[in-house]
Amino acid sequence: MSPALPRLTVVCSALLLSLSLSHGTQLFGNDASVVQTEATKSWPGLIVNVTHQTAPFPFNSFVLYANPVVTEDGAKVLYDVNAEFKVVNSAYQKWMYYVQTDGYAMSGDSYDQTTCMEWEAYPYALPAVNAIATALMGLSPGAEPDGHDCPGHKYFFQLFKTSHTVCETNPGKMITITGNNLVLTVSYADKMNLKRNGGSSAGCKPVAFPASVAPIGKSLLTGQSLPRTS
Repeated sequence: MSPALPRLTVVCSALLLSLSLSHGTQLFGNDASVVQTEATKSWPGLIVNVTHQTAPFPFNSFVLYANPVVTEDGAKVLYDVNAEFKVVNSAYQKWMYYVQTDGYAMSGDSYDQTTCMEWEAYPYALPAVNAIATALMGLSPGAEPDGHDCPGHKYFFQLFKTSHTVCETNPGKMITITGNNLVLTVSYADKMNLKRNGGSSAGCKPVAFPASVAPIGKSLLTGQSLPRTS
């Protein structure tokens, strides 16, 4: 797989989603290994704890997992994403999974994965990881630590016409992103064996594209310190 392949407001149906907190690194089995270019090796995976702040989501939180794929020159990054959850309504209960690979997103039940998704997050309550990564890469320098509500640097950005805040809640170890009624607590992890989909061969259209790497965004998504400027 070439790492240069291309890889929303979240719109949710009136379902009660009870999402599992899966453990371990083999969330969906070991279908394929992450391509380990030298550039990709320097980027950690992400574990994102997602909390909804308002109705119609009565559950507390769920977890998604993201692995970066970085171009050989380190100039662009695209995240593969997995999430597993249980859909509950008055008619049925079933496990569902979400798999985004090379920018193609698919969802399905535990027996078959057949549905191409038209947006990175629709129709489930998932944050658009690659859209957020692109927004973080567009951040400008100048934010200063604010000890009142953010131990590290704090930045603001617009995504889907909604204001978002990102805070280094534990600099080098964790960031928190708030906006669009979501709180995302992002920590860094070793690469995970995520399930891959056949979105391209299935005729799906790409819903996410690589973000151009910039210093602030890379620092936030890797926990690495910003390079010193003269």
